[in-house]
Amino acid sequence: MLIWVLMLIGGGTLSIWLDLRWFPTLFAHLVYHTVTLVIGVLLLRLV
Repeated sequence: MLIWVLMLIGGGTLSIWLDLRWFPTLFAHLVYHTVTLVIGVLLLRLV
């Protein structure tokens, strides 16, 4: 359980850092966040 939580936090931190670094203009848009949220939820259901 602890490993899963660490992977979840680490993955979230890495994705936010990479979004800010690679796509700074997209990171500011609400539509981008909504689309990635939906994709993330759909991917999470597969696991």
